[in-house]
Amino acid sequence: QEIADQLQEGGSDVSQEAINQITVPEGYNIVQIVDVIDQSTDFSRDEALLLLESSDFIQSLYDKYPELLSGALEAREETIYTLEGYLYPATYEINVNMSLEELLTAMVDKANTEYTPYFTEIEQSEYDLHDVLTIASFVEAEANNDEDRRLIAGVFLNRLAIDMPLQTDVSVGYANGEHLEYTTLEDANIDSPYNLYRNIGLGPGPNNNPSVNSVDAVLHPAESDYLYFLADINTQETYFSETFEEHLEKQAIYVDRTAEPPSTSENQAEDADEAVSVQQ
Repeated sequence: QEIADQLQEGGSDVSQEAINQITVPEGYNIVQIVDVIDQSTDFSRDEALLLLESSDFIQSLYDKYPELLSGALEAREETIYTLEGYLYPATYEINVNMSLEELLTAMVDKANTEYTPYFTEIEQSEYDLHDVLTIASFVEAEANNDEDRRLIAGVFLNRLAIDMPLQTDVSVGYANGEHLEYTTLEDANIDSPYNLYRNIGLGPGPNNNPSVNSVDAVLHPAESDYLYFLADINTQETYFSETFEEHLEKQAIYVDRTAEPPSTSENQAEDADEAVSVQQ
């Protein structure tokens, strides 16, 4: 009866032992996450980065979550941060005497909980978990809603199927170590395996830590012949195109705000394709 009475009264989402909370937004990368840790806890940014780069800590996590982290360890020599993509975006309680190791482990544990239901489906696909998380990180940064997630995932998968560069600005920003409001030709020329303007394929690994919704979108994309998309930053509407010429027409209308779409020859279109991102 006492238990029933307490359940009827309700309680707090935060346990009585919790002294603080930390929220990791969807699509944050590791640098952004350690900044949140620095601002929201007694742990410093440098402490968090040092631990995330610790071979012993990474190995201890792999021993606990081998199915989750096998791809991350295989790509370790190529990635900037081994655990990028594996710190799940959520709200975490900070309890009395909680260590930094326990906090970061909780983020990986949450990723394991969210992604485990997809393991069998991923094994049956042409991509492994590390690949799926990489594509999902692009989708997470580019999409505003679940419908767009599935469509954008489809665009990336369509491009991969024909060995077409993904040309996502997300990869250029990650390669440059900063969020870019607008990607210039100079930005897109950075020599980095993460730069998917210059490299075909997925690059070394995730560019941020995506939500399970983006993972689901990669595994269940909208079927289409779209190869391009762009967003109207004023309305947040995303527009998809099958051809580059159609893409330029929509760019003129929804991005550049010009009355007439540009006229391009075949050579001009090829040159422009190098300068225009998948999402302008």
